[in-house]
Amino acid sequence: MRPTFGPSWGLMAARKLLILVLLLTLISAGIGILGCGEAPFKRPEAADPRVPGLDPAAAVTGIVRDDYANQPIEGADVALGDKRLTTDDQGNFPARKADDGAALTISRAGYDNLITLFDGNGSHEYRLRPNLVRGRVVDDENGQPLSGVSVFHGERFTTTDAQGEYSLAPVGANARLMLLLSGYARERIEVGRSTTVNVRLKRQIIKGAYLSFYAAGWQPRRDQLLSLIDNSELNAVVIDVKGDVAKVLYPTNVSLAREIGADEKLVDDIDGLLADLKKRQIYTIARIVVFKDDLLAKARPEWAVQMTNGGPFIDWEDLRWTDPFRREVWEYNIALAEEAARHGFDEVQFDYVRFPTDGDVGNVVYSQQSTDENRQAALEGFLALARARLRPLGVFISADTFGWTLIRQDDMGIGQHIEAMAQYLDYLSPMVYPSTWGPGSLDVPYPPAAPGDIVQKSVGFGVERLKPIPTIKVRAWLQDFDDYGPRKLSYNAPEVRAQIDAATAAGSYGWLLWNSVSLYTGEALGGD
Repeated sequence: MRPTFGPSWGLMAARKLLILVLLLTLISAGIGILGCGEAPFKRPEAADPRVPGLDPAAAVTGIVRDDYANQPIEGADVALGDKRLTTDDQGNFPARKADDGAALTISRAGYDNLITLFDGNGSHEYRLRPNLVRGRVVDDENGQPLSGVSVFHGERFTTTDAQGEYSLAPVGANARLMLLLSGYARERIEVGRSTTVNVRLKRQIIKGAYLSFYAAGWQPRRDQLLSLIDNSELNAVVIDVKGDVAKVLYPTNVSLAREIGADEKLVDDIDGLLADLKKRQIYTIARIVVFKDDLLAKARPEWAVQMTNGGPFIDWEDLRWTDPFRREVWEYNIALAEEAARHGFDEVQFDYVRFPTDGDVGNVVYSQQSTDENRQAALEGFLALARARLRPLGVFISADTFGWTLIRQDDMGIGQHIEAMAQYLDYLSPMVYPSTWGPGSLDVPYPPAAPGDIVQKSVGFGVERLKPIPTIKVRAWLQDFDDYGPRKLSYNAPEVRAQIDAATAAGSYGWLLWNSVSLYTGEALGGD
């Protein structure tokens, strides 16, 4: 029997056909079928190749540039929220607008770090300020590279290598570099927006004379010496800041000095005096007598050199000494040196950096056992600490030694060994006064009668010994006072000039004249 097709069957078939046509139309239009709460269907797009799953429509590109050179910075580390990225060779890094408000840190060696919030809708260029400065330091006369130059920015420093090159970081904005090398004038350089700073240092040979504690405070004597400096080859003055009697020349802010009555205040306005000397282009050296300190030893007997019988050690000048092993003594003298540097002295010179020699030194007691090794270590410790504290203040550092230290290989029982001391100093100033050498010294029958001979031989020994330490210069103390030896020879222009010429010939880089009352032989210096 053939099937019968009634009206109900035809209507059902028509409905099914209509539904099928509608479905095909919707699918072809890309609308899709929506469920309750579902988002409209989107055709899948290719992901951003830089960041998986990143919507290209929301992607942005950050760029990092050098703030001075305006060049892109490759290899900068970028922390964007929880993502860690690195800039490419165009300085670019990927991000997205959805990162708006995320913490952004950009860092690269040689640049200041940048810490900010990411602005998804703002500029995406970021600039890093270079903080590494490099350069080369040469001699101004011959252009030869200078090794061992101390290059400072605040308390940060480095030294030039054998090619005279240096690099220093981090260096702040609008920085000033300071360069120090013995034998050359101190140089201060404004860096500005430069990252390469080459410097030419000018040679400086110091020719100075000593201005004693009381002469510094007595206007007529002080003016007399300054007039001689103005009218001769002299260009420097050594001023007693803390002299042989342990008094401080000017009002001091070092509380311990005030407490023990060391502030003599012979010069009320040290800043004014130094300003006048600077105006006259006079190089200033602050002399500080270190371990011979009667005032401190009396006020702090536990810091003093003691006798085996329990009493204080007193030398032939009737003065007490402080114990060179005591750190407290180091700190006191360095505090005075720092103050002198801040006032504007060009150099700090330490005298009596040694153990005592005059008096009953065979029966003294120190806070440590007095061996060659311990004595040298004490002086090295003091000088190392002084250098660390004074160098950032821009002053040169020197120390006085006995003339015999140039010849002797041991510490002579006083701790002075020139190679050990030299590594912390710019200048070593041996006191090679002819009258301090006994008959026959260095094959000179009576040294005060042959001032040029004894000076040339002794200085020559020292210069040769210190050649392996290129940053130290020997700058000798010379005698401008009458011989106090057996023959009591008078010292006049020929004797003084003979020493100057001999010291120069032997390699002394400049020289200093000593006279305890600061009266000098102008005829030996081309003065009036």
